[in-house]
Amino acid sequence: MKHYFKYKSLKGDSFKYFVKMLVESKMYASNFKKLNDPMEGAFLADEESRNYLQSQKKDMKIISLIEKKPGEIPYNMLMWSHYSDEHRGCCVEFHFLNEEDENNVRFVNYVKEIRSNDVNSVEEVLSRKFSDWEYEQEVRHLGSEELVPIEIDTIYLGMRIDDIYNEEDHTNENFYRELIARLCPNVKVIKMRAEDFDGHHLDTLKE
Repeated sequence: MKHYFKYKSLKGDSFKYFVKMLVESKMYASNFKKLNDPMEGAFLADEESRNYLQSQKKDMKIISLIEKKPGEIPYNMLMWSHYSDEHRGCCVEFHFLNEEDENNVRFVNYVKEIRSNDVNSVEEVLSRKFSDWEYEQEVRHLGSEELVPIEIDTIYLGMRIDDIYNEEDHTNENFYRELIARLCPNVKVIKMRAEDFDGHHLDTLKE
């Protein structure tokens, strides 16, 4: 069984989706147009292939993830900064409940250029990004469902979780611990520390 990391902000609407995930045990999948790369889903093809791929692409939903290696913790500093509100958010470790969803996960192919007629399916189109993004080492769940069943294993709170609203209000860590404990009592909660970002493994962390 493979486990994955999903970096998340907890601000604004993201907090609503976070609570929804805890309550329903489902991960939200986004349309490619809502992702942060303006070149997402770009491809070159002849007219017949282009029309087919465009019609398929608009119905596909994406969950952007990182595959967890054994014993690994989410210590990618840039991912915390870019996707977890500069370490004020969280990272969710989870696994898919259904084998079909596990089979829908694909590694992202990083390329330096896009050439004509070099893709044969919408899955290839939506699992390709320019090499500028290679630091993310992303994998993607591609499917038609907007909400995908998951089981949450661990939620890692960012180092700046207490700064999310007010830098002097040091109560957010306790709030999120209590919220998670009430909604998902079996989920482990760990707060990241500066020393965790040297690549230490899970068994060196303290709750």
